[in-house]
Amino acid sequence: MNTVTPPPVEPVKPDALMEPARPLLELDTTTLRLSSPRGDAAHAALTITNNGDVTLRGTATARVGETWLRVTPPTLEIPPHESLQLAVTTETADLPTGYLRGEIAVTSNGGAATVAVRFGVRAGRVWRVFAIAVAAVVIATLLVGVALARVNVVAPPLSLPPLPSLPAGSHGVRLPPIPGIHSRGPTLSPAAHAAALTDIQQSVKTSNSVWVSALTLPSPSALASVESGDDLRTTTAEVNGLVAAGERWRIAQSAFTIQPHSVTVSDDGATGAVTVVKTERRALYGTNAGTPYDDLNATYRLRYDLVRPNGRWLVDRVTVESVTPHTDARTLASVQDVYARVAPIVMRVEADSTGQTAVGTGIVVRSSATGSDILTNDHVVTGAGGNVNVEHRTDSGTDGPWHASHVYEDSADDLAVIHIDHGGLPVAAWGDPATLQLAQQVVAIGYAEDLPGGPTVTSGAVSSLARPVSNGSSDNTYIQHSATINHGNSGGPLVDMSGRVVGVNTLSLDNTQGLFFAIPFTRAAPVIANDTGSNG
Repeated sequence: MNTVTPPPVEPVKPDALMEPARPLLELDTTTLRLSSPRGDAAHAALTITNNGDVTLRGTATARVGETWLRVTPPTLEIPPHESLQLAVTTETADLPTGYLRGEIAVTSNGGAATVAVRFGVRAGRVWRVFAIAVAAVVIATLLVGVALARVNVVAPPLSLPPLPSLPAGSHGVRLPPIPGIHSRGPTLSPAAHAAALTDIQQSVKTSNSVWVSALTLPSPSALASVESGDDLRTTTAEVNGLVAAGERWRIAQSAFTIQPHSVTVSDDGATGAVTVVKTERRALYGTNAGTPYDDLNATYRLRYDLVRPNGRWLVDRVTVESVTPHTDARTLASVQDVYARVAPIVMRVEADSTGQTAVGTGIVVRSSATGSDILTNDHVVTGAGGNVNVEHRTDSGTDGPWHASHVYEDSADDLAVIHIDHGGLPVAAWGDPATLQLAQQVVAIGYAEDLPGGPTVTSGAVSSLARPVSNGSSDNTYIQHSATINHGNSGGPLVDMSGRVVGVNTLSLDNTQGLFFAIPFTRAAPVIANDTGSNG
């Protein structure tokens, strides 16, 4: 096999992600005082000013004790050198009486700030509400009594099943249920159900804004106001990792659309869900803000699951259902040019399981200053119990090996993501398999048969865009192609002539020639996204 020396590739920095001028957040007060002498709702406002040169975007939340207050507007978008009035409204029904403390938290791309809240609720409101309630009960009792005095009510005998005999020494007996009578939990009224659907949509929008601010500042301070459970743990861990490494994401969203008729709420109003489609460009930058470690422009379809503790909707889990990359790829002149672009992201994967060694190929799908994620087939690493090593091997030498610190396996899709504590690796450029055409040229790269030296390069044509293959998952389809693959190619990239990965080479059919199959990127992308970080 001839040695192919990759020519240097000059990174292109997208204009849209160049270092921008910074907005600058300023508040007109550090303390906000509210009072409710008669137990009514209280209102107050503060002024937020953007003293920077670009638009300030962020979120505002407010609470008193464990009770969240209404903030209008909850999301901020302030042009340069302009101001906005932030209104805070308190409903006192759920608040204890006395002198309460809280805070207003403002998080934005121009900084973060808090305002102390001091709120006084008069105790007399409780007696007023109690007096009204007592009066209502008395009036209702009198009206019912008058009505009953004028009507003779004849009640039919209630048919009950016979009571069981009481065993000797027993102190009680469980009565059998009365036919036709069933107990059920509380359900929402139609008005409350409609209000919950609206609140869920607003909560998801607010959560997305807070998520963007948390990853771009980066700061986890406001996450607990919009997230809970798995989502809060995942996002907090990612943001803390960014802070520790001196990194931050730049996220430019061009669309965030709640899908029609996708919003649901449980009968008891405790949980809800919604489907969102958003388009955004994410780029991960280090301390020097030069060329990004990672850069992806894509449309995501996400399912948000929400919970409602303490009367406030919080995002509990975000699941990526699909990812569609947006590419402006230019066709390269030759297979040699494709190899030069793709070879740096192709890794050799070795997994040891019960004394046996399996070798496959991996694709670098994410990298930062401190760690990287490599995609491969699950059948390469299954049973290894994390005893997996990754290296980049060429004809001129080897970088690595790096031991896996974590392996996420998705056996249903035959995919796995390997995390290593080594950063700064080049990351694959993803393509959209939906743009492939029959007979289009494609290239396969991988460590076929674990031959010494660098990976093997073959080229072929697309034979089918969605070929069903019985491989333990009868409902899965594959890209069929004629670029030869062998044992050791599993998990390696199938790329188009622009050098973008459109599939993950997975299998061939026994006793055949020229029939090779790759998992489409559209099936691999959600597995990657759900394992390698937060998404909203």
